Amino acid sequence: MLLAGAGVAALAVISGVVWYLNAGGKSSASTLTVGRADLTEVVQANGVVTPVKNADLAFQVSGRVVSVLQDVGASVTAGQWLVMLDSSDLNAQLDKANADLEAQQATLAKDRTDLANQYDTILTTLNDVFAKANDAVRNQGDNLFTNPESDQPLLNFKTSDFQAQNEVQTGRLLMQTELSTWRSDIAGLANASTSTLYASLSPTRQHLVNVQNFIGALSDAMNKYYGLTQAQADADKTLISAATTEVNAALSELDGQKRSIDAGTAAIASQQSTVDSYAANIATIQAQIAKTIIRSPINGVVSRQDAKVGQIVTPNVPLVSVISSSAFQIEVPVAETDVAKVKVGNAAQITLDAYGSGVVFDATVSKVDPAATIVNGVSQYTVTVVFTNPDSRIKAGMNGNVNILTATRGNVIAIPRSSVITKDGGYIVLVDTGSGTPEERTVTLGVTGENGKVEILSGLSEGEKIIAFDGGY
Repeated sequence: MLLAGAGVAALAVISGVVWYLNAGGKSSASTLTVGRADLTEVVQANGVVTPVKNADLAFQVSGRVVSVLQDVGASVTAGQWLVMLDSSDLNAQLDKANADLEAQQATLAKDRTDLANQYDTILTTLNDVFAKANDAVRNQGDNLFTNPESDQPLLNFKTSDFQAQNEVQTGRLLMQTELSTWRSDIAGLANASTSTLYASLSPTRQHLVNVQNFIGALSDAMNKYYGLTQAQADADKTLISAATTEVNAALSELDGQKRSIDAGTAAIASQQSTVDSYAANIATIQAQIAKTIIRSPINGVVSRQDAKVGQIVTPNVPLVSVISSSAFQIEVPVAETDVAKVKVGNAAQITLDAYGSGVVFDATVSKVDPAATIVNGVSQYTVTVVFTNPDSRIKAGMNGNVNILTATRGNVIAIPRSSVITKDGGYIVLVDTGSGTPEERTVTLGVTGENGKVEILSGLSEGEKIIAFDGGY
């Protein structure tokens, strides 16, 4: 009976496997133990080697060719001259423009020197106007006071305007602080910058205006004097007039210096604009001259040279071609189902038909076109793969086989992809539970490796046994 039962169980397993073989289109089956493996996902494609850079060069202007500097096959560097047009007229214009610019720059330099001299004399002006104001107060105005430097300076004449008398006596007391502060401010400017010196002109003028107001108040009080002889009154008025003249002269000197500095600054700005205009003209001529020269945009080899000396050329007609001499790439079509796996920076390996599968060249994905190309109704995306290292064996036009390494997984649960059955839009495997009938187990797939194995994200555990179709590990 035991033997009979075992035979029935075996028959059930065999029947189930046979059903799945037929349903899944499999050809043979065995069991294997689920284990772990390292997987590398690869997207494969084919293409033709091309230079990373390939430049067809033409003149932007018309003209007569005067020099062909490099022939076909010549190695050139980026910026090297290849062909030249006649630029003698432009060179003459450039010489004149440079001479004109030098003259304008000389004027600008003189303007700057003049302004620097104005700045250099600010401190002298500040000291001079202070001296005038100080003299007006202490050497002219103080003759009309008793104890002018005391806490209670008093006019030495009587006036009918008592308010004016109080104002001028209070004003003389304030002048002590005004002049002291002013002198201290000037002393602090000994090593000041030009901008600080210029900024000091404004408070200096306010000091002068305060002194001017004081002298004006003294004059108003004097106009209403009494008790003085005419000779004494005339002498006092002369002192006030001298003080007024001195303060007005100081204001005129200060304002004149500020006007000179402001005018000099404006002149420099205007002249700088003129210099910039002349320099722009030179840049325009230089740009026109540059258009009479074809330069190599890359390091490479001249692959075409159609220019001839004496030839009249027209704009935008290619005459010279340069290809990069060491940097090569392959542009390969990748199916819509695979392009999402490919990222810029992915490592790749390339074999060339010329050298066989045993010679492998390292490469890197440099570009993935965002737009598809439709070929026979199928969407494909162009992926550009650049050879990592220069190699003299790589030639433009060679056929290449590209393996793009899109993902790696280390020590993951993996089974042969052939053992996975597609069912109802999902994936299942047959698990040998030892009961005699294989169990359908839904699984979630991860990376498919280049060795035919697929990562199992869920549904199986290490050590379980499954039905393996078309061979095993």
